Amino acid sequence: MADKNAVSAAMFHLENIHGPILCLAAQDDQIWDSPVQCSMTMEYLQARHHAYADASQVYPGAGHIFLFATPQQPLVQAAENGTQILLGGSAQANVAAGAQAWPKIFSFLAAALQAGSSR
Repeated sequence: MADKNAVSAAMFHLENIHGPILCLAAQDDQIWDSPVQCSMTMEYLQARHHAYADASQVYPGAGHIFLFATPQQPLVQAAENGTQILLGGSAQANVAAGAQAWPKIFSFLAAALQAGSSR
């Protein structure tokens, strides 16, 4: 991540996406640094003058798969072949972030569809 040239060379050509990009990140993501990756994505798109209403949101205290958290399964950890995987976030933050994110996703997609139909 520190080698900006290597990161730039490895970046997908996001500027070729013909529509807005929504980047959601979890502040306590224990799998990868999703806030930094969202920030890099937005900077990349801005530097290439992506012509769409791109957006990003970082959810405080949330972990890696907060979108699928429920009060019954807050998803702060998972098990894979007997190994515990820490996903991050607190139960409360994961559930709250998921509850906030889904309406944002739906409204973002609705706005993108509306903008696409007017082109």
